[in-house]
Amino acid sequence: MSTSAKRALDEYPDSSRAHRRAPDFVPRQFITNHHNIHAYTVCGHRLCIVSHKLKVYDLTLGDAQPIITFDPKSLGIESRSKEHKLTAVSFRALSTGMEEGRFIWCGSNLGHLVEVDTSSGKVTQVRVGIHSSTITHIFRYREYMLSLEENGKMHVFGPLGDNATEGGLTNMTPWRTIRTAEKTNFVRMLGDQVWTASGPATRSTTNPSLRGPTIRVYEPLGVGTAN
Repeated sequence: MSTSAKRALDEYPDSSRAHRRAPDFVPRQFITNHHNIHAYTVCGHRLCIVSHKLKVYDLTLGDAQPIITFDPKSLGIESRSKEHKLTAVSFRALSTGMEEGRFIWCGSNLGHLVEVDTSSGKVTQVRVGIHSSTITHIFRYREYMLSLEENGKMHVFGPLGDNATEGGLTNMTPWRTIRTAEKTNFVRMLGDQVWTASGPATRSTTNPSLRGPTIRVYEPLGVGTAN
């Protein structure tokens, strides 16, 4: 073997037994839904999706069948102008790690907030009309829960130390309420801050009067003002 070949073997790994195929996960699962998925959340081996209904999957079973299906129509809260749909979901903050991934909060297009126990499929708490418009996002940060509506109102729930039992929050009473921008295009919670963007997604290079998106940063657990 030439010197250059030996040097190549020393510098580069042996590719003769390498696989160029994409990685495959076993067991592979495909989950389909007949309606558009508005939101989803994952905790451990449980996957929750919301559309017209809430569906909870146990990913360890491998059968792609929901273990719990919750229809918001079963609450008996109807609207003459809108069909009741779920639009946001998040696992609830807990005071003990033993029940992590058990309770979830769901928000609806009618402004209702519902808590569901994923171990039994039963509704444990309901706040009717806690928001005046569609709940677009529900966030969890440590021992706090946050819900945001499209008309620019954010409720902050918690902390657990002031309003908790062994399971977690005892009721859906907001700790504070913050006004935010309306009709936002982007909302994310990064750390203890909520970042929002509204307006056009890009800045026009030909028309200087058309500005780019307006970015606002809120501190819901602090002063509650936008930067």
